[in-house]
Amino acid sequence: MRGKVLGSFDRGIEKRKSWPWFLVIMIMLLGWRLWLFSVQYIAFRGLRGTTPLSSIFFSFWGMWDGYWHTQIARFGYYVPGLTLRFPLYPLLIRLLAPLLGGSQLLAALTISFIALFVALVLLRQLIRFEFRSYGPALKTIALLLVFPTAFFFAAAYQESLFLLLTVASFLSFRRDKFLHAGIFGGLAALTRPQGLLLFPSFMVARLVKRRKWEKRDVWLVLIPLALVPWCFYLYSKFGDPFLFVHDLSGWGEGPWQRARSLSLPTTVLFSYIKEFFLVGGQILASGFELTPLFLVRVKEVLDFLFFGLFLALGYWVARDLHLSYSIYYFLSLIMMLAVGTLKGAPRLVLILFPGFMILSKILRNPKAFAFFALLSSFGLIGFLIVFSFGFWVA
Repeated sequence: MRGKVLGSFDRGIEKRKSWPWFLVIMIMLLGWRLWLFSVQYIAFRGLRGTTPLSSIFFSFWGMWDGYWHTQIARFGYYVPGLTLRFPLYPLLIRLLAPLLGGSQLLAALTISFIALFVALVLLRQLIRFEFRSYGPALKTIALLLVFPTAFFFAAAYQESLFLLLTVASFLSFRRDKFLHAGIFGGLAALTRPQGLLLFPSFMVARLVKRRKWEKRDVWLVLIPLALVPWCFYLYSKFGDPFLFVHDLSGWGEGPWQRARSLSLPTTVLFSYIKEFFLVGGQILASGFELTPLFLVRVKEVLDFLFFGLFLALGYWVARDLHLSYSIYYFLSLIMMLAVGTLKGAPRLVLILFPGFMILSKILRNPKAFAFFALLSSFGLIGFLIVFSFGFWVA
């Protein structure tokens, strides 16, 4: 019954000229952003009463990767290890900052907010195309915004921009606008390496459907070709066109943590499954021992649980969505494993929008949807507080 109500609500909004859908999404985003600020304010005032408001509402959104994005925008790729952060997002920051008083962080946050807004508008269009209904759109957007790591969409991270470009590329591809799909896909590849996965996803889906290549398919080659200028820049500056691959092991290591290196995905997956049972057995045998090593292991199990959720959703993605989604979805999961660690999995799964589309269909029961959304919201509050206090989340 509630699902029908949500679907009717979506269709009602669509029919009322005074409530265009983009306005509804903007209201949702503003309310979501206000909620995030409120969580931060209450947490900081309760635990750190002297924290200035400028830090709560501004500075803390530029930590970790956000710091490096603004540094690249300001100074360029001045050391080789920075090449793991692809150039489009820092370039846009660099272009917008002069219009915002020279603040790279303000430019980054502005880009992330606008990109997320447009991404959700286009995602609603894509859901309408795939499901022939507006019903799942509101639920999908809600699930995205209350996901435990959704606050990264609001931070100086690439997630919002990448979501926008991948959704735009898929929407163009499914509408047979291959030039647009190639352009948006190429821009996605310049935002994150996962953008390259759009090329095999589209090409294989086309070949399976048509059994032959067509002239218009050539536009999809724009996706990998977009990296040519980037590789040429890396070669001219550092002498290595694929430096972003070779520098993979230079980031993210700490005591007892898994090394980042190209690995066999199945080996990494089985090692995490083993870790899951080892930690579970340790908790049952001796309880919680808050040693640094134990906390690292618990974090690895948490990373694996996020990955496992989306791996399980892959069954329904493959069953219910177009082949191109399935290929992109599973290649993305394989890429996460191929770097040897799932350390960033809770954040990286945010870009797997087909999983959220399917999740909105699975949670048809209003009680199940409300329970999942509430549980996810508590996770979001907890992760946001941890992130705001300067700790690593994903």
